[in-house]
Amino acid sequence: PLISAEKIIGEAEILQLFATRESKSVVKSGRLPVAGCRCVKGHIFANVTKIGSILTDLDIVGEPVDLFCRVIRPAHHSSSLVNGYEQNQTINEHDFSHADNIIVSQADCYSLRHEKSVVDNIRKGVECGIVLVSPEVLDTCDKNQNATTKSFVSDWKVGDIIQCYVIINQKPSIDWDFETGNSEIQSS
Repeated sequence: PLISAEKIIGEAEILQLFATRESKSVVKSGRLPVAGCRCVKGHIFANVTKIGSILTDLDIVGEPVDLFCRVIRPAHHSSSLVNGYEQNQTINEHDFSHADNIIVSQADCYSLRHEKSVVDNIRKGVECGIVLVSPEVLDTCDKNQNATTKSFVSDWKVGDIIQCYVIINQKPSIDWDFETGNSEIQSS
């Protein structure tokens, strides 16, 4: 049987927060929260159908099932990025393994734009605007939300990381230890 595995395919750092006007039928306040980001690792995708050959470029084997984003707040949350300094830190220096750092664990990309164009993906080094929607986020103003109201992510800060990850179905690999006769099933 296939097993599901989560693979990170990209990360973007939030550089600026702003809002755009949107119909009140989409967002109750009429203002859509946008994170202005720079992709610092891999690729950021708008939806799973556009991933294509990127998975093979990243040595990820398996069939992509779903695509999500999470918002992570680094423990050392630096405000120096606001002034444009210390942008040379690599994303590998951050440790996001603690659940305390995760602001939103599963969100869908509602909109991904480069300048004014709607795009399917953003590669490392490119800036973008991203809007995320998540069932984890509740509209505090409206306790009686109807099913068509979207819950937009807005609890992010400059310096937070948006991590794009894919859920894939893959065949498990089995490692045999012939000396002890033990086997171990591992995901790739």
